[in-house]
Amino acid sequence: MRLWTIQDYTVWEALCSKGELLVDIQLSEDYPNWSYAYDWLRKQMAQRMKEYDGNYPWWAWISPKPDLRRFRHSYPVGVRSVRLELEIEAEYVLSSCFSVWEMVLGYGYIAKNKEYADRWDTQAIAQGIDGISGILPQSWQPLLEASWERVFDRDALIKGEIWSTDWVQGCFERLRLSDVVRMDEFTMTGQARL
Repeated sequence: MRLWTIQDYTVWEALCSKGELLVDIQLSEDYPNWSYAYDWLRKQMAQRMKEYDGNYPWWAWISPKPDLRRFRHSYPVGVRSVRLELEIEAEYVLSSCFSVWEMVLGYGYIAKNKEYADRWDTQAIAQGIDGISGILPQSWQPLLEASWERVFDRDALIKGEIWSTDWVQGCFERLRLSDVVRMDEFTMTGQARL
């Protein structure tokens, strides 16, 4: 499977030096805000991937390939970065729809179609639940987390016609120098154009 990951140049240097890297969650600015989502994802990786040891994921694009003439992360400006093109066996990658993953991060319900979305909203209103606050009764938690599994089923999401599924991301456990097919260096510009 072909993937592209955007990383700081320092990650590339460490990869060249060590040959293999695991994610150091202590260096992640995102983890404290989304620890529940990353911990849930690690459980999914354990169930769905071959030979998973429980480490936090590396993220990459499966499609489309990030075009460095247009694609720039919005921050931090001026940081020396790399786009690594990787070739990893599919059983070591867990793919998901990028825009739908945002629902997991936002503690939202992932409906498979409009009917399911309306049903969830109706039940929440009947129970006096504010769907925006993210506060749900404990009994609703399994239903919410079960809905999150739809992030991995792009075909079903396409049929449901309510989610954008154009951008597909993948997560994997080990970043290996031996998986790198190509490295392209660039500098963050602050222009967040996909």
